[in-house]
Amino acid sequence: MTKTETGDVSRGPTPTWLSIGKASKLLGVNESTLRHWADRRAIRTFRTSGGHRRFDQEDLYAMMSQTSGPWESRSLSDLKDLALTKIRRRLSRGGTAPSKWYSRVSEKQKLRQRLLGRRLLASASDYLTRKRGRSQALDEARDIGEEYGIQAVGFGMSLEDALEAFLFFRSSLDSVAMEFTRDRDLTTRQAMEIYKQLNAFTDQVLLASIKAYQAQRADQQAPATA
Repeated sequence: MTKTETGDVSRGPTPTWLSIGKASKLLGVNESTLRHWADRRAIRTFRTSGGHRRFDQEDLYAMMSQTSGPWESRSLSDLKDLALTKIRRRLSRGGTAPSKWYSRVSEKQKLRQRLLGRRLLASASDYLTRKRGRSQALDEARDIGEEYGIQAVGFGMSLEDALEAFLFFRSSLDSVAMEFTRDRDLTTRQAMEIYKQLNAFTDQVLLASIKAYQAQRADQQAPATA
């Protein structure tokens, strides 16, 4: 063994290299999860001449001592891409519940909704991976929710349609989160923490959206003053 995927192993103390089977048992995750972390370079690996991965035992111990593992700091960033794909597929199929309001929205309005949706997913990913402070991410969630509410009024959507649109989005995100936690074999505690954080984030979006919608409609209906 002469090289790792990230550098020369001859420097410093000689590492103790473990097979993927032994490494996954040490961490308490399945081999596919560990392979996913390695592919995303969340953990250092070595490949033998036969193409088999080896993991540094000290790296694994260091990972176990961290308060948050690679599943939290790396893999959660995949959620926004997975959610975008699922939402697009659901909308393109037609015949779905949101098709009533979606078919009435112009292409220009759909583009504005998509851009806002991408911003929301990116912000949710930042919130989950703690790339920014939680309070800052929640402030942005409320800003996005406010913009959703204002856009809904501008698009001529009823409050019922606006809520249906949000619930469609939220159910897609929940579905992706469920698939995400299952495919990566997360523990029940880890999965529940993701759901809890997602709900806290999207709750703020929903509340801000309703408040902004009602305020915008009130402004429209207020009699003009001389």
